[in-house]
Amino acid sequence: MVSVAKPVKQKPKAYSDAEIKKFFEAMTDEEYERYAFFLATGCREQEVMFATWDDIDFAGKTYKVEGKSVDSEEFRAEESRSARDSSHH
Repeated sequence: MVSVAKPVKQKPKAYSDAEIKKFFEAMTDEEYERYAFFLATGCREQEVMFATWDDIDFAGKTYKVEGKSVDSEEFRAEESRSARDSSHH
């Protein structure tokens, strides 16, 4: 049987402005840039991990989120499906 987590009854406590300031002051320059990017864009972790310079329009002050995928030559759903289906016969 799979156990299911109990719902959280209390909302998490938000950090105070002083705590956030202390947190950012303790960061390296690279950490600061990364977290500032998170906060400024509202991106999720993987969107930040796969961001490239080409996704950023500095003049327009925009960041374009695009799906990054593996080389399509390595995986084709049709080939995978037929290989899987033939192995079950």
